[in-house]
Amino acid sequence: EARDIKRFLEKASSDFDIEFIVQTPDKITEMSEYFFLINSLSASAVLIDQYLGVRASADYTGLKLASILRAVLPMFPIFILTKYVDDNLEKQGYDVDDVMDKLKMIENPTLYLGRIIRAMNRYEDAKTKQHKRMQELIATSLDRELSNEETHELLNIRAEIGISTLGREIEMAELTRIRVENKKDILDALKKLVDEA
Repeated sequence: EARDIKRFLEKASSDFDIEFIVQTPDKITEMSEYFFLINSLSASAVLIDQYLGVRASADYTGLKLASILRAVLPMFPIFILTKYVDDNLEKQGYDVDDVMDKLKMIENPTLYLGRIIRAMNRYEDAKTKQHKRMQELIATSLDRELSNEETHELLNIRAEIGISTLGREIEMAELTRIRVENKKDILDALKKLVDEA
């Protein structure tokens, strides 16, 4: 069933540079693995079957997984797929961007793909702005200590962007700082030589 939806979405998205990956809960042993999967794939959205445990060994629902993902990735687009869309499920789905009817998605994948792509674009735009602001804050931290407000903002951005980004940003900033310090040391040594001559 997931592969059918993937096939329909891929057909509808042939004009876009989008890849759909199906991951069954059978291959996931801990919930935290979903975060690493999302980060490793540079995912821009996730579609979750509401009834993961029916055909797989998951002991949680799609809404439960969405709630956990939302707590860690507040901006990340999350969609629930189900054959059983009803008012009760939609009321419970406050942690998701949309509850989508699988059968209607198969009938009209282009309509649903449009929703997914718009959410992905909003997410990528927001993430780009946050990356820029994060780089500004890290650069500022090389010149001076960040204020409490700036530190709080940096931590919030890190949490919203995801798990692995900040480490790479700090590593790059630290390498830049070391290079600058090395150049200053060389310039100071040259200046000392010139002054002694």
